[in-house]
Amino acid sequence: MAEIATAFPGLFGYFDLLNLDLRDFAWWERKARVEIARKRLDGMGLMRLAMHGDESYNRQVQNLIDQIELWERPKWTDAEVIANWNARMEEIKRALKKVKEGSKQKK
Repeated sequence: MAEIATAFPGLFGYFDLLNLDLRDFAWWERKARVEIARKRLDGMGLMRLAMHGDESYNRQVQNLIDQIELWERPKWTDAEVIANWNARMEEIKRALKKVKEGSKQKK
């Protein structure tokens, strides 16, 4: 409920939110999460010049973009889920490889 009230202040009264059908509530909650993520992304855009090239900035922006995509399109095909899983596993493997190489260089 907090997401809906934050994203769309004044749109619903407290009891209006409580009286929403479960499907309507889920729809509004998803829309609210997208709206909040877009507002954060806009705020990150204002910090772009200050954090230009910073890996944490790029990671935060990409996470927000991924969240928006997930909430706007909640139904995934099996192939998309598998492809996403494989891509994330490759990212983890590359990160672990970098950590191992860094620890070997320190020795």
